[in-house]
Amino acid sequence: MKKHFIVSLFILYLSCGLCSAVSPGNYNYKRKYTKEYIWTLERLSRDKNVEVVSRVAQNPGCPQDLLLLFSESADNLIRLGVALNHNTSKELLRKLALNAPYFSIAVASNPSCPKELFEEFHATGSLDILCAMASNPTCPKDILLSLYENDNQKVSVGIASNPDCPEKLLELLSRSKVFNVRAAVAANPSTEKDVLDKLSRDENVKVRLGVASNPNCPEKLLQKLSGDRSVEVLHTVASNTNCPKKILDKFVSYEDVNMQLSITRNPNCPSAVLERLSVSGNSAIRCSVGANPNLHKNIMDVLSRDKDFRVRAALAGNPNCPEYLLEELSGDEAMEVRAAVASNGIQLKNFTAKELIESVLIKKSDK
Repeated sequence: MKKHFIVSLFILYLSCGLCSAVSPGNYNYKRKYTKEYIWTLERLSRDKNVEVVSRVAQNPGCPQDLLLLFSESADNLIRLGVALNHNTSKELLRKLALNAPYFSIAVASNPSCPKELFEEFHATGSLDILCAMASNPTCPKDILLSLYENDNQKVSVGIASNPDCPEKLLELLSRSKVFNVRAAVAANPSTEKDVLDKLSRDENVKVRLGVASNPNCPEKLLQKLSGDRSVEVLHTVASNTNCPKKILDKFVSYEDVNMQLSITRNPNCPSAVLERLSVSGNSAIRCSVGANPNLHKNIMDVLSRDKDFRVRAALAGNPNCPEYLLEELSGDEAMEVRAAVASNGIQLKNFTAKELIESVLIKKSDK
């Protein structure tokens, strides 16, 4: 049972774009919660597969009456979805935080976490919970500063990735001797341009990758990084929405599969390129095309009937996938496709919470 829960949790996060190979780099598109889509979610809430139902529980468009029902579920994965849902009421979050350590981690990572719970979590001294709090944009500044003074590497990575981290604190963390901390600062959209400029010259490739992936990275820096010695950095530049058109056009001519994957993740990828690569023999590339929010509806229609369920799942997770296709895909025979429909609109970006919840569950399964 515990192993089933852990495997299910991995699937939950994979479909939310945290670890997926087809996950776009800098998409910031939000699903419009129309009546039609809400009806689709309600239909999926009755799905026979618990992974699908757990996505509905985590979706911000999930109706409040369903969230209340899910919070009383006997299935841990469904309740975990409620704990991660940004629209879950503060009352429900308080209730779930008392259930189990991994629920507390999830609640501590939730932007809707009640202020008094932050104070209670801080008092526990639990490293797992402190790390989750550190990357939460609604964590009170005084607590964030206190966490910084603890000088713990994992907590520092969480603080450095917090989009609401004070500029001065980010500047201090950018000088860290730990490359993971500097890399988190580099990827933080709130990091100042002069700090990004300094980090773009960092000797560690992970730090430069962070700069190249930053959605607020200036075009000038991306142009400089387009000549980086690391191929990984070049691929990341190609997927950045701020990538200069001149650079993107140059990358389009590359025949390298990884570069094609990176280009098709970029919302500014030329329509002609998306159309050409939508019929690629490489399913990973078709997945990346299907996930692109600026994909033409005619191509979406074609990919909705792709023989590879992973391509259909990528399309089902596209924030601009039309309601009629989502309704059609919600009845797909593949669980992964139905789960992707239920996940459409979820933007779970708290990597710290993801890793911590998984580690706690794995530890529990070993006992």
